[in-house]
This record gives sequence, structure tokens and C-alpha cells, in this order.
Amino acid sequence: MRAVKKELLAFELKVRRREISDSYQVSEQVIQIFETSLQEATTAEEVSQILNEITNELLSHFKNNIMITNICNLVKARLSEEQLATSSSTFHPRTQITTASKKRARGGGECEIPRSHSRSFLDMLVIQNPNLNNPADTTLKMRMNEIITSMKDNLGVSYDSIAKQAPNFLFSHDKILTLGYSNSIINFLSARHAGITVFVPERAPEYDGIQMAESLRRNKVNVVVIPDSAVFAILPKINKIIIPVFAVLANGGVVSYSLSHSVALAAKHYAKPFIALYWSMKLTDSMPTRGKNFTTLHQPNQIMSKVDPTSSNVVALNVEGDYIPPDLITLLINEEGAHCPADVFSLVRQVYEEPTGM
Repeated sequence: MRAVKKELLAFELKVRRREISDSYQVSEQVIQIFETSLQEATTAEEVSQILNEITNELLSHFKNNIMITNICNLVKARLSEEQLATSSSTFHPRTQITTASKKRARGGGECEIPRSHSRSFLDMLVIQNPNLNNPADTTLKMRMNEIITSMKDNLGVSYDSIAKQAPNFLFSHDKILTLGYSNSIINFLSARHAGITVFVPERAPEYDGIQMAESLRRNKVNVVVIPDSAVFAILPKINKIIIPVFAVLANGGVVSYSLSHSVALAAKHYAKPFIALYWSMKLTDSMPTRGKNFTTLHQPNQIMSKVDPTSSNVVALNVEGDYIPPDLITLLINEEGAHCPADVFSLVRQVYEEPTGM
């Protein structure tokens, strides 16, 4: 456990110093910590104790980091299911997907969930294995190892899986607006780059829009960089808006880069499709509540690098993060395809539902 704590401390320092801030890199390292921690466990009790200690420590240190919180909650949910499965030789929650639960997954929205969503959403997170049907065939450690390895494998192919959906949504001569820097967006737009033009706001003071534009150009995508103030003016010329997200909330809303809420409002004003891309591990059971925000404070010197705050009455706030409510979102696209914001709650229930409720 000493080696794991050392790895946890190193990870915490990297995140706090923003040496790693990309969602993919953060997710990859969190999963790696869980993999390392399981190697030290020898009994089911130790597996449970170690995983609970790791998740509790990560949650206490990064309670405002949606990606880390979400992975920890997924691990805790899977651990709870596997503990219940181990205690029963006749029931396994992952394989008992009833017709009623499938019907629930299809209901509650303005549009029907695609056929690929009619099966358990857990299939995207955990590779099914016939050897797991009988809890006595394997240990809790082996099961959790497989689950965490499967999460890592699915994370590794998430970009390519989302990019495969591009031909269904991108067409020649499309003019698309995106924002921020995102590998999901780069892969998605590069999969069908012929004839499309992408408009990218610079997004001061991070200026990651310029970095995004350079990456798209390297992939032979036509790019136009615009100032943030020109978003509303340029939108009448845009066919669709496609943005990356940090997390998809249980009500169908999303958390994305700053400026995204303003873009969503402008899209609604001009009746333009607003599409959000996400990979499955960004689906969270969190709900927006009064007083809860999804913003973080970044270094103020990005705004006022030449002003000494101790000798000035000016306060600089460099805020990152926007919540976009579901009524401003047209579609969400993940590895399995497209679905409506109203379908998200059904997908969340399948991931986080208590095993006894199946």
C-alpha cells in the first residue's frame, strides 16, 4: 500500500500543478492507480478495503474534478455489484438484464434509444465473460482486475469508436463551430474532413482554440480562427455546433469549456443543431442542484500578467467550465451512436442502479 500512496501523491501533485489536465490522461492514470493497488491484495476483504481506501482518498482530494469523481464512483458501483455476486451462487447482476429494464431504457424521451442502447450500457464499460456467470468460479480480485482492465481497454479505443460516427453527421460543405482543445473532436472532424470548414474561437485567455486549429490543419481540415466576441455574429453561417464535454450529467445536461453556454444560447437563437461528444466514462450520476457549480479557478496571471495584485484594487478571476442544460442540447454522441438528452437518465440507471433493483 505504501507504493500506491506514493503513486497517489505523485498523481495529486501533477493534477494540482496542471502538468496533466487532459481528461484522457487523467482517466488513464486513475485507472493505472487502481490496477497497481489490486496487485497488493490477496483476499476479497483486502480487495474491498484497498479499493475503498483509494476511492475515498481520491474523492476527498479531487471532489471538484468530475472525471476523477466519476471513475471512482464507477469502481465503487462495480465493487458493490461484485461483492453481491460473490455472496450468491445463483445471481449475477451483470447478466440478469430483464425485459423490463430494457423497456425502461427505451422510455422517457422524445426519441427512442437506438437498438444498440437496448442492451445494458455496462457493455460499454465491462467486457462480458461467460466465466463470470458463476461467482464461485473466480475471486473478487480477478473480477475487479478484469473490470478495471476492461475500462482501460475501452478508454483506449474511445476516440476511434466516436470517430466512426462522423459519416452520419458530417457532410460536404458543412460549416462547423467547435471550441476548446479536444482529441475527441479532432478525431471526429478528421474522419470526414473533405469539404468541411471548421470555425474555432480563440478562447482567451487559454487560447487553446489556436492549438486546436493547428491540430486540425495538420489533419487537412479547413480551419478559421475567430475571436470569442464574434461567435454570435458568425453563427448564421454555421450548419452545426459540435463541442467536447467534461461530463454528462444524469439529467442530460453537460459540463464543457467556458464560453460553451453562450454558444449554446446563440445556437438556440438561430435554431442550429448543438451536438456534444463524450466517451462512456464521462457519464455521471451527478445532478445539477441549487448552489452547485462546475467551474474551477485557473491562474489569474493569464489575464493580468503585468499587474501586481498586491498593489492594485483590481481582482482577476480566470474561471473555467460551463454547465449546459439539456434543453439547449440537440444530440449527444458516444461510442454507441447518437441519443437525445432525455435518454441519459435511463443510461445512468443501468450503470449505477443498485443490484437489488434489477
